[in-house]
Amino acid sequence: MRKLCRSNFGIIAKIENNGAVLAVSLTVEERFRRNALHKSWIFPGGSQNPGETDKMNLVRELGEEISKEQKVLEIPHEDISFILELKKPGDFGGRLTQNFWYIPMSEAIILRGEEQSDLLEPDGARLGQPILVDIADIIVKRDLKLAHLAAAVVFMGRLLNSETARRYYKVESEVSAAIRSRYGELVEPYLRKTYFFLERLRKCRDHKEYTQVLYSYCKVLGDVRKKDS
Repeated sequence: MRKLCRSNFGIIAKIENNGAVLAVSLTVEERFRRNALHKSWIFPGGSQNPGETDKMNLVRELGEEISKEQKVLEIPHEDISFILELKKPGDFGGRLTQNFWYIPMSEAIILRGEEQSDLLEPDGARLGQPILVDIADIIVKRDLKLAHLAAAVVFMGRLLNSETARRYYKVESEVSAAIRSRYGELVEPYLRKTYFFLERLRKCRDHKEYTQVLYSYCKVLGDVRKKDS
């Protein structure tokens, strides 16, 4: 029996005129980050329900996981931009698809505050309070789940390109130049390694091979981080 599963995750980013890029991240409790493939930080999102489009699924999950009132957020679908798709071979021949999207931070997005308890997911994972973290801190220092880290790196790579940033993310060239000045040298080594491993991941035939490639990616990124520190 082939199992087909889709999930969608959002990089909700606040892009400032001085080039600073802040993104919403969540922590995951200890027992859900025992190995390199599921680290302690993730972007909000989750699995798609029957009848949902990718964007419908994303907006629903964002509302449940990060919003102050835990209800569907009022995010226009035209404001949501595609970043990355990963197709993971399943253990029994199925394909597990993870999509990542960019959503600009807006007044409609009010994050759960300290007065609200951490969120307990149906699978037992406990998600901590959503916070805005500098994208450089996420890429270089945080233990982000590897698929999420790859999406963050690809997103930053596009922001560093003025034409791409304007076309896909409505970022003005002056802001893109400020982002490039602020993050270009830092992100570039991660960008090269990430594109290389994404190409390898697309060719994986089974779950074991996919996992081996991700572990290799984890080791290479660890070496890059050591050089940056």
